[in-house]
Amino acid sequence: MKKYISILILTVSTLFAQNEVSSEITSATVYRQNAQLVSEAEGKLPAGTSEIVIRDISTYINPSSLQVAIKSSGKVSLLSATYEVDYLKSKELSAQQQEWKDKLEELNEDLRWIREQKQIYIDLESVLNVNKKLGGADNGLDPLDLSKLLELYKTKQYEYNREFLSFQKQEKDLVVEVAKVQNQLNQVNAKSNKPTGTIRLQVSAVAPSNADFKCTYIISNAGWEPIYDLRSEGTTKPVELAYKANIYQNSGYDWKRVDLVVSTGNPNQNNNRPILYPLYVNYYQAYAYEQSNNRAYKTANTETLNMAYADAPSMDEEVIEGYQNAYAYDAKESSSQFSTQYEVALPQNIPSDGKNHLIGIDSYELESEYAYHTVPKLDCGAFLLAKVSDWGQYNLLPGSANLFFEGAYVGQSSINPDVSSDTLLLSMGRDEGIKITRNELKDFTSKKMMGSNKKETYAYEIEIRNNKSTAVEIEILDQVPVSQQKEIEVELEDGGGAQYNEELGKLEWNISLAPNQSKKLKFVYSVKYPKDKQVNGQK
Repeated sequence: MKKYISILILTVSTLFAQNEVSSEITSATVYRQNAQLVSEAEGKLPAGTSEIVIRDISTYINPSSLQVAIKSSGKVSLLSATYEVDYLKSKELSAQQQEWKDKLEELNEDLRWIREQKQIYIDLESVLNVNKKLGGADNGLDPLDLSKLLELYKTKQYEYNREFLSFQKQEKDLVVEVAKVQNQLNQVNAKSNKPTGTIRLQVSAVAPSNADFKCTYIISNAGWEPIYDLRSEGTTKPVELAYKANIYQNSGYDWKRVDLVVSTGNPNQNNNRPILYPLYVNYYQAYAYEQSNNRAYKTANTETLNMAYADAPSMDEEVIEGYQNAYAYDAKESSSQFSTQYEVALPQNIPSDGKNHLIGIDSYELESEYAYHTVPKLDCGAFLLAKVSDWGQYNLLPGSANLFFEGAYVGQSSINPDVSSDTLLLSMGRDEGIKITRNELKDFTSKKMMGSNKKETYAYEIEIRNNKSTAVEIEILDQVPVSQQKEIEVELEDGGGAQYNEELGKLEWNISLAPNQSKKLKFVYSVKYPKDKQVNGQK
């Protein structure tokens, strides 16, 4: 019987050979969420059916996204490809981990030697103390010998204490250093001791051959967000926009010199089309509960809900003359049906640390018109806006922006291209050379009773002063309330020359100010409502 079992095992092993190979990540396409990796491996295939186990695959893989391609010197057929998690085999130690491990062993050896030296001096001190007792008065030593013995004891005791304290300090320093290295090693080992992923391929080869395997798959724990630099040398110059990507990944494997592509796509989004169901209207009927045979029965019409369900699926340094920007904005841009891709020119290293790593994507020169803008009710600052037309060609995404004006860093702003307007407004920062105040005019503010109604009147004054040496154009926005009840009447009594949008309650002024010129704007409005009611939002 054992003979037959041995023959069976030998036959199965011959027909179904297994070969383990390591893989290397060669390219990465990073989406807003998730990333697509390409892992490549090499192996030898025997004739017939065999199994190739490709190791070093991230455990954050989406198995449904796995694609496998084989390049071989002979005819090879792929029978199946599956992903598995290996809980028994951990990743090999990296060079840095091995260095820390060796350093830890060296420090522990030094620590043991120091403690042995301390023990020697502890033992010597014990011998010295015993000799001190032997030299006592009961042993009949004359005063001269006793004096010499005491002097020797004093000298040796001083020498032992000095050496002992020196070793004690060295021990303390070594203990601190050992703790640091051990903590660092523990932190990295925690990542290395995690399970690894494997891809098992069942292949069939006509003849023995060498083969290259390319596995493409999607992983989570990776993505990117846009960040911009907006630079302007003055209100007569175009805005220079530098487009960068903050890339992060925590897949468990470092990306070393990979071909990197940054994509605006998102494979994690819901791709199911929305379905519009009939909307039924019926009389409202409250739920009523009746007790019958100690059980509760619900007697109410079942409502049909019209719902759609979604499947769960730095500041840069200023560029000085003679120097060039540290970021290479020469990524190759291409567009597909659903997204835009930026192929980074140079191979990149992105460690698996979850931190942001800044990559230059592209740079543009935006033809811009400049104007000042202020909303004194919310903020009395004057903000310089760059108005960019035909901005859709740049494929921008919402993100934060570092602002540089006339060579100086002035702070941060944001870019929001999710608008339907033909003009994109870029905030270039607040200008302290324009002073704005907004005050309520008490002399025009009143509350009066008018029969069954109450009328409240409000007045405000906005003052703008241009302290700059050049003339400025500035847009000022304010508002009056908008009534949502016919019993509440809002009347703009004095718009102060503003353009008035009654539907939105918006007041808009566009004025020019010469250097050192001031201008005051006043508007008055009233709110009338029944005196037995209370209202809010009137100012």
